[in-house]
This record gives sequence, C-alpha cells and structure tokens, in this order.
Amino acid sequence: MATFNRAILRCFGSIIGTLIAACILSLHPAGIIVAIINMILTVITELVVVRNYALVAMFITPNALMLAEAATKNIEPSQFIAVRITATIVGSVIGLAGTYIMGRKSASSRLPGLITKLIRSQSRAIVRLEADKENGNVHDLQWIKEKMEINLGNLKLAYNTALGEIPRNQEKLEFMWPAIASLEHISYLIGRNIEVREYLRLSDQDLAQILMVLERTATAVEQKLVLKDIRKLDIAEIPKICKEINNLQETLSMKNIFVQ
Repeated sequence: MATFNRAILRCFGSIIGTLIAACILSLHPAGIIVAIINMILTVITELVVVRNYALVAMFITPNALMLAEAATKNIEPSQFIAVRITATIVGSVIGLAGTYIMGRKSASSRLPGLITKLIRSQSRAIVRLEADKENGNVHDLQWIKEKMEINLGNLKLAYNTALGEIPRNQEKLEFMWPAIASLEHISYLIGRNIEVREYLRLSDQDLAQILMVLERTATAVEQKLVLKDIRKLDIAEIPKICKEINNLQETLSMKNIFVQ
C-alpha cells in the first residue's frame, strides 16, 4: 500500500476507533464486559488484518484504550483519547514529511538504475541459454534466473513505492508502466526457457543483434535519454521475446519518462 494512503487510513481508522472507545467507556462497563469486548475486538482485528489497514486501526485503537483505562482507574478516559488522537495525527504528519524529504530518493530516482540492471541481467540470461545448449549447465542458468527475478522484484517494489510518493509525477509513472510490463514478460519468457531447459539456437548474427539492442536500450535508460534509432527484432527462434523487446523500445522512444 502506498505511503500516503497508509497515513490517511491510519488517521481515519484511529480516530474512528477512538470514537468507538469513547462511546463504550461512557457506559462505564464492568470488568467482565470489558474482557468480552476486548476479546471480540481482538477476533475482528485478526479477521481483517490482511484486508484493510483502516479497519484494523478502528479495532486496535478501542482495544488499547479500554485496556489502558481499566489499568489506570484514577485517570479520566478523555485524557487517553486526546493523547491517542494527537499522537496519531502528529505521527502521520511526521511520516509524510519524512517521505516528502527522503522518499523520492529511495524510489523514483532508483527506477532508471533498476531497469538498466534488469535489462542487463536478461542479456546475460540469453547469452547463457545460447552458450549452454551443448553442456547444459543447469546450476549456472538457475542462478542467473534467480538473479533476474530478484532484479524484477526490486523494480516492481520501487515502482509501487514511487506511486505513493509526495509529490509524484503521475503521468510519467503511468507512461512507464508499459515498459515495466514488457520487462516482466521478457523475464517470464526467459525464465520459462530456463525451467524447461529449452536452450536457444541462435546464429552469431542474431545473438549479436539482440544483445546490441538490449545494451542500447539499457544505456539510454541509464543516461535518462529518449531511445533513438529503434532496431526492430525479428528472430524466428524467439518471436515472443523479440515482440516484447520491440514494445519496450517503442515505449522508451516516445517520451523521456525518467526526467524528474
């Protein structure tokens, strides 16, 4: 979930939960009633914890406030409620301020480097798939596949984090998605070849061509430039991979999506 959305959900969920606690405590429930209510709230929390952060905050907050009030009879419940609301709002503001100051450097600015890293790991996988057709070095291929999948996971995580940054360039992030989707599909196709040990049988010319295109694409992304002089790939051995690489080139040639 995006950082901004988490802050909003936490605020509203905690405030609503505080109001629920205020209503319950205003009735001055007996000890056994408090225990039963706490048990019910705990069960509900466990049921919704994986679904919605706001709903969890709504049930955790009254639970905590009721336990605090039961443990300290000499303090008015209104004091706990005021402190809880204040702490929630202040904490969310501090978190958003920290995201505004430092968050961009940890997500948006990392996208070009992560895309470059993924493209080059895909190039290495293609080279190994072609080179290992004779000796079938499965362990080497599996390691390259795992590395490629890690690079893809890091890229998707950074992209999802960038969507929650404040401020963010929503248009550029949306325009970037087709490129990330193409990279994901390329990784899937290469990974499938590795899994079934379907080695590539490319001519030296075809292999050199695909590696040149991938390196030119990676270099353009690394330098945050629009990709120029698209080289369309049409290799019968790997038509689906070629199609996705062509789609990737087209996306990166239409607009510079990496300039902040």
